[in-house]
Amino acid sequence: MIYRTADLADCERIAALHIENWRETYRGAMRDHYLDDEIWEERRQHWHQRFSHPADNQKVILAEAGEKLCGFVCAFGDQHRQYGTLVENLHSHISVRGQGVGKRLLKAAAEWSLQTHPAAGLHLDVLENNRAAQGFYKALGGKHVLSVPWVPPGGGEVIEFKYHWPDIKLLIGGIT
Repeated sequence: MIYRTADLADCERIAALHIENWRETYRGAMRDHYLDDEIWEERRQHWHQRFSHPADNQKVILAEAGEKLCGFVCAFGDQHRQYGTLVENLHSHISVRGQGVGKRLLKAAAEWSLQTHPAAGLHLDVLENNRAAQGFYKALGGKHVLSVPWVPPGGGEVIEFKYHWPDIKLLIGGIT
């Protein structure tokens, strides 16, 4: 498995994996019309914009096996005064789940954050219905610190849970 920084040439593959995971995980939480009909164009534009005009504090890391995109993480360093670096996206392909790809991607984002924003913690948001991800974050020491409503693309309203790691060094040390 190779881990590398993503660039504009990767945005179609990233969008495709993002779409695949949202369709699999968030059916019932997000509107079917969005997941079936609108997601492809919206996510493609989202990722193209993110790579065409990247934020100064943005980092996207890929996990690849040959030509196959196995996962990616997108983080924004020191994004929040209280919670620190935001892991906005963490996705792995269904075929590699349980093999440590998600852990290694989260660790890579945490290591980058520690190097670039050493005083910041790390946080991410996960939808209420994504119990598997919640268990994953809890097992890695993440604390559920907040629950807030979110209006996803396509409309509606869902609850997001914020998980926080105030000390990134503990997160990094806990991932083997």
